[in-house]
Amino acid sequence: METGTIDNREFFLRYSKAKKELNKNPDVLSVGLGLKQVKKSLINQLSIKVYVGIKMKQSDVPQANLIPAEIYGIKTDVLVLEKTELVSGDGTRPLIGGIKIAAHEFSVNEGTLGCIAKRKTGEKVMLSNEHVFGAIQFEGDKINGSKVYQPKYSKTLTFTCNEVGATINALRENPVYREDDSRLGESLEEHRIYIDCAIAKINSDIGASNHIKNIGAVDGSDDMIFFTSANPNDWHVKKMGAQTGYTEGIITDIDKDLPADSQNPMEQFRTISIQAIPGKGVKQIKTLRFKEEDIDSVINAVAGFPVSVTKLTNDTLRFETERFCDNGDSGSVILNAQNRVVALLYGRGFLIIQ
Repeated sequence: METGTIDNREFFLRYSKAKKELNKNPDVLSVGLGLKQVKKSLINQLSIKVYVGIKMKQSDVPQANLIPAEIYGIKTDVLVLEKTELVSGDGTRPLIGGIKIAAHEFSVNEGTLGCIAKRKTGEKVMLSNEHVFGAIQFEGDKINGSKVYQPKYSKTLTFTCNEVGATINALRENPVYREDDSRLGESLEEHRIYIDCAIAKINSDIGASNHIKNIGAVDGSDDMIFFTSANPNDWHVKKMGAQTGYTEGIITDIDKDLPADSQNPMEQFRTISIQAIPGKGVKQIKTLRFKEEDIDSVINAVAGFPVSVTKLTNDTLRFETERFCDNGDSGSVILNAQNRVVALLYGRGFLIIQ
């Protein structure tokens, strides 16, 4: 436990009170928990992450809406909330994690087979997102799940090819309530989490291994919901996605609530945010034109993000950044240094410049 002189239980009690209080502020869109960010770098200090639509000078913020630098003895970190969008994406046998997967022949959401998991019965199953594998339907007691293909649906001489299994359980819902845990708080509302997860049975003629491409064997899972280490190295993670391949990142928040918007019509509770480690992500370069009088405002708007901006002309800027994931990586499992699964990737963040 590395939260200064505050013990674990006291820390989460204070955090819970602070979160409730901060959420009353009309300018606050979300409140989370993670390492404090200073000049684009994460430092070894646990902080309450306070997300707003746009950062303003203190002098321009109404006194009643000012966010304190510290609350209940815990430092705050004010950040602009990113938008999110789903990130959905050759045959590999036996099946392993980190490869392309798709459900039914008309699927528009190709994604990633996260890993091969094992149910309590000992049955091996494929793990990914609900928006990749598809929802299930019931016909009486019979489960009618989507067929799953790897790498994707194909038909040759009237024969269907690449079928590897079918969805047997899927959930994309918010909120889902965890089992009672006193560390989560007293009210049921504090137990809410967002789920976008699915499992699919594996056809009897298809082999499967609990390895992930370019990573190795999976060694179980860990729960990040009460993670309180202040050592940045402990927050390092990795993934293997069908679209962007192997990347490494650092968790920036383990308790981020995302408000509903046009991309995602339902609120998402207790999500985890990950930022690519420089040199370990996927480079992305974009050149955009703006009104000349808006150039300085645009540069200032992205100042707090891991984005490099180059002014090419009086009205043209080049943006360079590194992404942890992209379209087609949905369903990838997120692993820590011990190759233990800590999260399931379902979407990517993007910045809207206002």
